Amino acid sequence: SVTCTEDVAFFDEQEAAREATGAFLGDGYAKAFLRACKSWPRGELPGDFHTPVASEAPVLILSGALDPVTPPSWGERVAQTLPNARHIVVPGAGHGASGVGCVPHLIAEFLSGGPADLDAGCAERHARPP
Repeated sequence: SVTCTEDVAFFDEQEAAREATGAFLGDGYAKAFLRACKSWPRGELPGDFHTPVASEAPVLILSGALDPVTPPSWGERVAQTLPNARHIVVPGAGHGASGVGCVPHLIAEFLSGGPADLDAGCAERHARPP
C-alpha cells in the first residue's frame, strides 16, 4: 500500500522502460508493481508530500554508488535544502550502504559529533566486491 501510494502513482510503463534503459534488472520490477497496484488499496497523500524538507538540523545522507533504486544524484538533490547535511557516497555499495564496511562506525560518529568533524575517507575508499 505504501509503495502504491507514494511511488507507483507517479510513474507509468513508458517512464519505467525509459528509466530502466541499461539497468541490470531492466523494468520488470517496476512493471510488476504497476500491475499489482492496479488492484491494491491506496492511501491519501497530503498536497505537500513531495515538497523537499528544509531544515538546519545536521543530516547524514548515505548513498551507494551502485544503487539503482536511490542513486547518489538523489542524495545530492536532498542535500540542497539541508545546509548542514553531509552526503557520503560509498563507491562499492549498492542499496543499503549503511551496513557496508566502516559506515556503521561513521553513523555512530555522526550521532556523537555531527557532520563537520566526520572523516569519511574509509567509506569513500570502499571497493566493490569481486
